[in-house]
Amino acid sequence: MAEAEVVGEPAVWVFDTEHVKPVVDREGVNVGGPSDFSLFVRHKVENLERWMGSFNKHGHMRAEAGSLGGFVLFHPHENDDVIGFLGWESIDAAREFVEAPDLREAMEAAGVADEPDVLFLTHAYSTDR
Repeated sequence: MAEAEVVGEPAVWVFDTEHVKPVVDREGVNVGGPSDFSLFVRHKVENLERWMGSFNKHGHMRAEAGSLGGFVLFHPHENDDVIGFLGWESIDAAREFVEAPDLREAMEAAGVADEPDVLFLTHAYSTDR
């Protein structure tokens, strides 16, 4: 890491299957299947069960906005720390979704307890090559 000039300490989480949940936003789309774009979101939640129920309930919102599904990961030692990693039709569609007022309202109702860390990722290679 020093040779690559990494600045700061990396946050490393190790997950087992108990802490990784598939997200199916569209029937017939393979979870984790081909997508050149991803949306990564990390935030704290007040109550994991409440948040997950709300997240599942709003799957249609994500699908209509371009989500292809993916995974939700829970910190193995801190149940209030959540990561969403979802494939997306395009970076523009993901940005539009994140900036929508409806999403902010849904996150508040679900008990998101802090400002989320959001990354829009364009993959360095195509998954269908």
